[in-house]
Order: sequence, then C-alpha cells, then structure tokens
Amino acid sequence: MFDLRQLRTFLEITGCGSFSKAADRLRIAQPALTRQIQMLEATLETKLFDRHSRGIDLTDDGKAFLLRAQDILRETDRTLEEFRARSGTVSGPVALAIAPAMTDFLLGDLIAGYKREHPGVRIEIVEGFTGYIEEWLVSGRVDLAILYDPQPDRRIRCEALVAEKLYAIGPPEMTLRTERPCALADLDLTRLITASPGQRLRDVIESAASAAQIDLIPAIEANSLNVHKALLRAGQGISILPYAAIRNEVDRGELTAAPISAPEIVWQVTLATPAFGRPSLAARTLADTIRQSVSERVAAGSWPGQA
Repeated sequence: MFDLRQLRTFLEITGCGSFSKAADRLRIAQPALTRQIQMLEATLETKLFDRHSRGIDLTDDGKAFLLRAQDILRETDRTLEEFRARSGTVSGPVALAIAPAMTDFLLGDLIAGYKREHPGVRIEIVEGFTGYIEEWLVSGRVDLAILYDPQPDRRIRCEALVAEKLYAIGPPEMTLRTERPCALADLDLTRLITASPGQRLRDVIESAASAAQIDLIPAIEANSLNVHKALLRAGQGISILPYAAIRNEVDRGELTAAPISAPEIVWQVTLATPAFGRPSLAARTLADTIRQSVSERVAAGSWPGQA
C-alpha cells in the first residue's frame, strides 16, 4: 500500500516537471525521491512517468492517478483539520477564487485580517472570470469563490453579497464623469472591448443591449482585466466594467468612467461554494470573514459603484 509521503512526492514531481527540481524543493536526495516513486509504481503496478531529454511527462495512468492523489490528499488534509479544530485551532489548506475586478479593492485587507486570526491556514488564491470560476467550483478545484452573477447550477451554492452598477470606461479624452450617468445608446459600441461569448460579463452586456434594441458587435474580445486596462489606456476603445475594477486608474487620471443608465446595468457580487460535501472549517471561517468584510464596506457606503 502506498503512503501519503509517496503521494506528496508524486504531486511535487508533477508540479515541478522534474525529479531534480522536486528533490531540491523537498530537500531530499534525488535517489531517495526516485525510490519513493518506484515503490509507488510497484504498488500500483503501472508506470507513472515517461522520461525524455526535455524532462518528464505523465503517462496516461499517471494523469488518471494525479486526480485520485489530489482527492486523497485534499480529503486527508480536511480530516486532519477537522480533528485539530476540536482544540480550537483552525488550520489546513483553503483555495479561494476571486474575480479580477475585486482583487485590488477587496483582497489585501481581507486576507491580512483572516491570517491574523488564523495563521495556521494555508491559503491558495486563483483569479479568473466567472465562467472559469464556476468550472473550478464544480470540479472541487477551489473551496469558495467571490464572483459575479453565476448561472443557476444545482452544483453551486450561492449567496448574494452586494449589487454593483456597471460603468462605461474610456481613456481621459472621453471625459466620462462618475457623477454623470450616460445612456447605453450614446456609447460607440462598435469600439467595445469586452469578454468573449460565454463569460458572464459578456452575457450581462448583451442582455442589456438587447433590451435597449442595440446591436452589439464588439471590436475586441479579451478575457483579461489587465488587457482591458492596457487597451483602454492606449485609446483603443471603450469597455463596460464594475467601478471597483478601475477605481485606482480613475483616481490617477489614467481612465474615466460613468455609470450606465437607460438601462442601468446591475449585477450581484456573490459568495459561492460547491453544493456537494461539507466545507472545511478553514473554508467556513474564510467565508465568514468575506461576509463581514463586504458587510462593513456596504454599511459604510464605501463599496465602489454600489447600487
């Protein structure tokens, strides 16, 4: 029977793409690391890696076992964490996904506060648009997420946190004003920079355009907030985004923004978790911290673009 050390070694080698790099990371001699994998392969009666001049690749069996090993270690960590929690200590891993628009505005203070309360928790943070985050939640890749308006899915449990307006965003020469709403029909949507079809931001914008009987043929599709910002600063078009995503750039005079009216476009900032299984204590306490942080900002009226 294989042991947990062999599984962790297997995952480290897979992540590093090299036996030597994994040995350095784990601070063990490479022959000892190789023996662990040989013992694991003997137990499984299969070959996990193909070696070649450029490094290593997982075999088909190795790829299949990778998913099983991740599941085993994730469940082991959660079990250990639950029993340690009986002593009052919150520990173990937790994976959080967050939409890029909220990263600068929300993440730093939130995580700093959580780590002060629970220093034993190991936090992994991944960033992505809503469509990608939904897939990560369903697959168990992340434990919880802060995202926008996820599609109804019985595999995802959702909790609305705050409603946000969407804003027209452009370069300084557009002279958009945060205190002066603009109608969707007044924007030159032939120069629109937006997400690709299937992403929630694109769906929301298309729905609003359809309601206003406006044809939407974007000029540029990009699933990266940084790409949006770079193109906007370069004067390559306009975009429709939540204000939190570009607040710093507006404050610095790099971009201008105005809330959209006629129709007003509003979506929900949502806290989401997988509907299957019981969340770990680390995930539950992080969810509580997120709720508290958002609630305090909303109560103070300091959430950018709050509807």
